[in-house]
Amino acid sequence: MTLLAHTWELLQLEARTEAGWHLRRILPTSPCEIFAALHQPDGTPGLVLEVSPLSFGSYPEIPVAVGFRLVSQLIGHSRNGRVRVILSLADPAYSAVFSVLCMDCAECLANEIDERSALARFVGRLLVWQEFMERRGTGGLPEKAALGLMGELVVLADLIAPKVGWSRAVRSWSGPDGEVNDFCLDRLFLEVKATTRQVTKAIEISNADQLDPSRGNILLAHASFQPTDQGETLPSLVDRIRQRLAIEALTELPVFTERLLKVGYLDADRDLYSDCFRLRKLDLYNVSGSFPHLSRNDLRDGVLECSYSLSLDACECWRTSPDDIVGLRES
Repeated sequence: MTLLAHTWELLQLEARTEAGWHLRRILPTSPCEIFAALHQPDGTPGLVLEVSPLSFGSYPEIPVAVGFRLVSQLIGHSRNGRVRVILSLADPAYSAVFSVLCMDCAECLANEIDERSALARFVGRLLVWQEFMERRGTGGLPEKAALGLMGELVVLADLIAPKVGWSRAVRSWSGPDGEVNDFCLDRLFLEVKATTRQVTKAIEISNADQLDPSRGNILLAHASFQPTDQGETLPSLVDRIRQRLAIEALTELPVFTERLLKVGYLDADRDLYSDCFRLRKLDLYNVSGSFPHLSRNDLRDGVLECSYSLSLDACECWRTSPDDIVGLRES
């Protein structure tokens, strides 16, 4: 149980009936006051910050999302008053996620140097969670998305990190930020496709830019997984990467966690990802020359986007290895 969840529980045990927010301060070393909050009489949990009006500034795009709401209110009637920023649960179906969300935000802003930077960090973190809530819903990642994430993480840990180091590997993971390809290393792009079929004849390419070599050098990775009783689960793979980052690149741990959130992965959901897989093989193809692909220039006027199936047999002539890719050599 997190500190925040425990404090909510204590507030419930108080059984206070006065209408409004009931507060208990947490993380007292934070540059702004942070409270676990419980609203009565409805029992809604929340996280409350109190800051100076001078620190509040202007945030025209206050994050809103399914599952939570954020409001601000002035305490007192003068410039010397305080501004209370209230993050509260909007839908009981998101209770478990909301608890993790609040604790994550509280820990992030607690490490800032002053109220203004703490509040900016808080709003920025909520924007990440807003995107997470929109992608994830209440039931974790769909099976296909979870497998795709596993493929990306295997490429990050077992292909890219040994070549360029863990810090650069994490920073190169660009797919969660909405980029066309899953990884970007200078002018080298890596696209990852993951399957579980024993014999894979084709993979799906989702748009006309993914394999367009006019954008730069592109490496296509096909991760073939075998379901097994004693393989690696998605959570265990995430744990393995975190353990390496804690040794090799500690400052990248928050970056890695933020990217996981952006793709819809939450540690609290680890029980949902119990399937085990073994990496059967990782095939690499250098997308260059007459490699079979579609590009944006191939689309006729009026065709805005396309997806297509790519035959792996037709790609054999372009099979390569990591050592042949200049962008993956030690830097």
